[in-house]
Parts: sequence; C-alpha cells; structure tokens
Amino acid sequence: MLGSAAMSLRPATGEGRSQLVVAAVVAAVLILTRLWLVAVPPSFSDIPAYQHDAALWGAAGEEGASFYDLHRAYVISTSEALGHEPPEGTTLIEYPPLALAFVAAINVGLPSSADPQDPARLHDYTTRYRLLAFAVDLLILLALALLAGRAGALRTASPPWRWSTAWRLAVYGAGGVAIYYILYDRLDIFEGALLLASLLALIRGWWATSLVVLAVAIDFKVYPAVLVPLWLVASLPATTLADWRRGPARVARLLAGRTVLLGGTALALLLPFVVIQGPDSLQFIAFNAQRGLQLESVGASLLMLLQVAGQPLQIVARYGAYEVVGPLAPGLALASIPLTLVVVAVVWWLYARAAVRQARQVNGSRTTSEAVDGAPDAVEPLVATMAPDLLVLAAVAMLLVVMVMAKVLSPQYFLWLLPLVPLLSGGSRMRAWQVGFVVLLALSTVVFPGLYSSGPLTLALLLRNGALLVLTATACARLAGPWSTPPRDRAPLSRRSGTTMSSPPAPARPTSSMSTFTSSMR
Repeated sequence: MLGSAAMSLRPATGEGRSQLVVAAVVAAVLILTRLWLVAVPPSFSDIPAYQHDAALWGAAGEEGASFYDLHRAYVISTSEALGHEPPEGTTLIEYPPLALAFVAAINVGLPSSADPQDPARLHDYTTRYRLLAFAVDLLILLALALLAGRAGALRTASPPWRWSTAWRLAVYGAGGVAIYYILYDRLDIFEGALLLASLLALIRGWWATSLVVLAVAIDFKVYPAVLVPLWLVASLPATTLADWRRGPARVARLLAGRTVLLGGTALALLLPFVVIQGPDSLQFIAFNAQRGLQLESVGASLLMLLQVAGQPLQIVARYGAYEVVGPLAPGLALASIPLTLVVVAVVWWLYARAAVRQARQVNGSRTTSEAVDGAPDAVEPLVATMAPDLLVLAAVAMLLVVMVMAKVLSPQYFLWLLPLVPLLSGGSRMRAWQVGFVVLLALSTVVFPGLYSSGPLTLALLLRNGALLVLTATACARLAGPWSTPPRDRAPLSRRSGTTMSSPPAPARPTSSMSTFTSSMR
C-alpha cells in the first residue's frame, strides 16, 4: 500500500514537476534563512537561565540535595549581595520538572564548573541548545513537506490547491523569520514539535501514541491540557460517534479508557520527580497561579485603553516578567481562569458538534454500527482520520482562545501554533488568514524586543492584540460554520475494513488530498 501510494504521488506531468521544483526552492530558502538564524544569536535569550537551572540540577544530583533548595538559596544569596530582597516570585520555579530535566540533559557531557554562570560553559551550552532547536525545526519542516500537501485539504468537492505544499512551507518559513528573535532561544519550539507529532499520529489513526505524546507535552508545559477534550473526541471511532445517542455507554467506556491512558502517562512522568525532589516539584503550579496580569496580555491591553479615561495603571517587574498593577488588574487576572474554562468548553462543543455531523454524513446510516456491532476499534476509522482539517482548525482555535483569555501572553506562546497553522486549509480566505498570522508574529517581534525599552509600546501592543482578536474570531467563526463532506465520501463506513459498505460501483474520481494521506499510511 505504501509503495503504490508513493508511486501515485510522483509527478507525471510538467505541471507536477514544476510544483515539486517550487516546493524544493521554498524549502531551500527556508533552510538558508534558518542557518542564518543559528549563526546570529539574539542579544537577549532565555538560554542563560536554562543553563543556570541545568547547572544547579547537576549540582543537586552530585550533592544529593534538592534542586529547589539550591535555587532558592542561590537567589537569596545573590539578592543579599546586591543589597535588596529577592524580586517577587524569583525563588519559585516556573517550569514543570520534565522541562527542567530536559534542559539539564543538554548540559550532560559539558565540563563541570563551580560557577553556574561560567562564560565558557554558557557558550558551549548555548551552541548545543540552539543546534538542537535547529534540528527540531528541520524535523518540523520535513513533516510539513511530506504531509502538508496531503493532510491539509478540506473534504470538499474541489481538488486541493496545486501549490498547497509550497504555500505551507512558505507560511512556516515566513512565520519563523517573523518571530526569529525567540525561535531558537525558548523551549516552545520543542513543545510545538510535540503538538505536531501528537496531531499527525492522531490523524494517522494511532490514537494511543497520540495521547502518550500529548501527555509528554502536558508534563513539559502544562497548557496543552486544553487540547485534551478535542483529542478525546477525535480519537473515537467515527461510527461510534455518529451513533452516540444509541450507545452512550460505549462512548463513555471508550472515553474513560483514553482518559486513563492520558492521565496515567502524565502522572507516571511526574511522580518520579515528586518522589525524588518532594512537593517542591509542584512549584510551577504555585508560580503560575500567583502571577498577575502580564503586560502583553489582552486583559492588560484593556486596562491600557481604560487608562486613557483616567484609570490608574502601573507597570512592575514580578515573576520574571512585567505586570500591570491597578484597581481592576486583580479582578481581571482572577476572572481569566473561569473565562478560560468557558471558552475551552465552547470550542470543544463546536468541534464535537461538527465532528458528529461529519461522522453521520460519512457513515450514511445509523444502522451501520448495529450491523457490525462488536467489531474491534483498532480497524475502525477514527474521527481524526475522517476529518483531519476539522481537528487542525479546532486545535488552532482552542489555543488562540486560551491565549486571548490568559492572564499571561508571552510572545513564545505563538511558537505553539507555528507548526499547526500551515496545515490549515480552506481556499483563499484561509490563506489570507495564514498571512495574517505571519503579520501577527511580526507585530509580536516589534513589541518584544523592539519596543520594550523605548518607543510607542502601548500602541504596538494594542495593534498586536487587536490582530490576535480578529484571527481568533475568524477561526472560531469558521469552526462554528457549516461543515460538509462531498457526496463521494458519504457511503457508510465498515468497522471491520475501514472502507465503504457494499454499494454499486461508482465512476473513478480524483481522490482528495486527505484521502490520499490516510490511505498511504495504513
């Protein structure tokens, strides 16, 4: 099957060869620009902080001490030497222990030093870190080059746009350049790669692998937990979802099993750190819970607008970032939690509703599942395999609404979306949306680091967050709109074979890019 699918993808015409050449040129330009980014590191980076944590992590292991105790002692002693109290929040650790173990692993093999800030060691660590980030960036590029042209087309009656692969590579390349300042100097490119891997595994039908990878992403940085409701629905068999009213117990059983796998994996990755390091391993929860309204958040932009009407507002340095302080700031920060839960529920409902509709269209009849009751789930097409574009759109919309509602909106958060946005499709309007996303990344670079020290920062933040609101609203509107499946895909699906039930032969028609993608991977 793989061999025949691969042969069918070979360009047989001059136009096909020209498409391949264009995609290759775009990929070459992308790689050249990335090599330039590797060679020219930014003046401000989080890598020194990672190297410092890695050095303390190694020292804690050698001394049999707690990493968190060493970090706290180091911050306090450094502040006392400078003649002031430790800045608020700096004695706590921001990241989950799995992320700390990752940055510490990069330090393995480097010459030991008593000084966590040793310049020679920092140089070696920075080089190793950025090369690793570059390698992951190339892996994302390779995945998009191999899959984008087949995984991203909507299930419509029209064939996929012939330049889709080159376009998606261009979107990813331009997005990386637009946010170049943090591309290789934050942990988030690794998180974006985990999300892409989990998404593609789910589309391929490997739901267990996908949930395990998502659990790793959650333990690495907590925020992917908002994608769990989408992933659980997408991992269900399509015919089961189509007939969920007739078999709610079966749906509940499948969801429970998948939840146990996901939660169990996440817990298994976290527990060893808690056992070894103690309750301090959960400091990242307290750190993020105690943070206020960060300067770049949408809520902070609202307060900046109210400042024009006389609302008092100050900017202070807390928890390793700049936060806005005023009478309304605590209330907005507190309200962000329930509001986030609400928008997560709304996006999940929009996705689940659209997925049920598509499953019923493709299934064709509610009696299909009854006729083949008892068939194993492993051979039944999943919701994600049936409608991959719907899942990609829902994932992007979910991350966007969470960013809008969050009390913290750091520019590196957009790296979570960078590998996913090129997979969106939907004609010229969606391509315009992707261009808007690249503009959003460029505006983020203008804000940070461009105007953080001087310039019209407030205006730039309002423009950036205004663009974010527009993109979020349009993505959610598309998710809420009608989703239909072309007539050629509406034959009932067999659980046992993953193919259509017996029906009169139909004339041969061009297959959609999504169909080629799923069939080539079985």
